Amino acid sequence: MATLVNGLISLCISLHFHMLNVTIHSHEMKSLENIKILLIILMLNTFVIQAQNNTNLKCSISIVAKTEKNIDNITKKQILTFLKTFGTECKNNVEFQEYSNEVLFKILELKTDLFCQVVNERINNIEINQIIKEIDNPINDLYNIEIIKNRISKSSLEKSIKVKIIKALNSTK
Repeated sequence: MATLVNGLISLCISLHFHMLNVTIHSHEMKSLENIKILLIILMLNTFVIQAQNNTNLKCSISIVAKTEKNIDNITKKQILTFLKTFGTECKNNVEFQEYSNEVLFKILELKTDLFCQVVNERINNIEINQIIKEIDNPINDLYNIEIIKNRISKSSLEKSIKVKIIKALNSTK
């Protein structure tokens, strides 16, 4: 992600200097070029802010709490935001790991279809292997693993991910 951002910044800078080196005779053309430069800068700024927002989601206990609070009426967007909190950088955050694991299993048990839809649609936006590791290590045994496995196996989840999740659920016994 950082490489892409740096590349876009370099592109904008080179475009800006290129525009400065070109002699523009018409006032209208100069205004149009300035508008183009401003639009490029605004687009880049939006991209950088979005990248920072995704980074700030990792290990967020407040997002986990919001997810748990809204579990009965949760949306795909909220599940995606919740799934984005998982990451390798959270492995030493015991409070986050315990709480997020509990909420993850609630989602798997109560909102299996939505979970599967989000994973299918946004697999590239989440750390699915980290989420599978969480499924492999439930914090408590309050959840009916057999029901979750049955729902996952009947879901529209992409086959390779389905196999990994079911394998993780099988190891929880």
